[in-house]
Amino acid sequence: MGAIARGVKRRGAKVLLLLPTGVALTWGVLEPLQAVVPGLVTIPIVGGIFAAAVVIALISVRDLSQIEIEWDQLNTYVTIKVGDLMEHPGPIVVSFDDLFLTEHEKLVNSQSIVGQLVEKKFGGDASALAAALEAKLALVAAEDVVLDGKQRKRYPVGTAVSHATAPRFHGVAFCHIDEVQVVGDATSEHLWAGLEGTWRALHNHRFSLPVGVPLLGAGQTALGLNPTAHLNVMLVSLMASVRQRPIVDPVVIYLHESIKDQVDLRAIQATWASVA
Repeated sequence: MGAIARGVKRRGAKVLLLLPTGVALTWGVLEPLQAVVPGLVTIPIVGGIFAAAVVIALISVRDLSQIEIEWDQLNTYVTIKVGDLMEHPGPIVVSFDDLFLTEHEKLVNSQSIVGQLVEKKFGGDASALAAALEAKLALVAAEDVVLDGKQRKRYPVGTAVSHATAPRFHGVAFCHIDEVQVVGDATSEHLWAGLEGTWRALHNHRFSLPVGVPLLGAGQTALGLNPTAHLNVMLVSLMASVRQRPIVDPVVIYLHESIKDQVDLRAIQATWASVA
């Protein structure tokens, strides 16, 4: 069964489950009028009650494209929305590998977040992005490695740099590059280190603007997490971090359009709104 068919079936089931609620709400409005207007409840009216119930049920299961989570006690505000990270008007977070590669025929492509950063924020000039990163990484301890016959610097996974001038971004190492096999690899420890590096960068470098964050590590780890589980891991990590180091800038987590049907934003909001 295709994704669209599954979505239709799932929403149809929710409509049926919510019909009694719709009927109850509609009847709650009409019942007091019954005493004032005898004979009010006729067959057409009953039909109207059912139609109104269907409308209420349909509204209740409509797709959400954005939710807000407020952790007031932690002074932390999170928006989760479906959209394009590169269209975010403020600073963004970009996940890199531990070599901070900006171009590579196998490891960086136009669909990757680094490839999109190069194309949409640096005018297609990968060398300009590399120069910006090199300036920020100059004081970070690194290991010398050779990839494709070229000398490279390897940084610990979780290393984060912040580019304060336009285009503003936080770059964080999330995965390890095997220079022999020329493949990217990541573990759950890498994911957690990358997330910790992200929240630390947001704490240390405040732009006084909402910061756009993708579903971090989703394209680089082979952990088998579905998007909802991955999002929950991010939120657990964020909450654990802000308990120790507050993040002043609001966080906006972007979900790609291709996975919006795999994430129940209403359930995410219900779960996290009450946790602080």
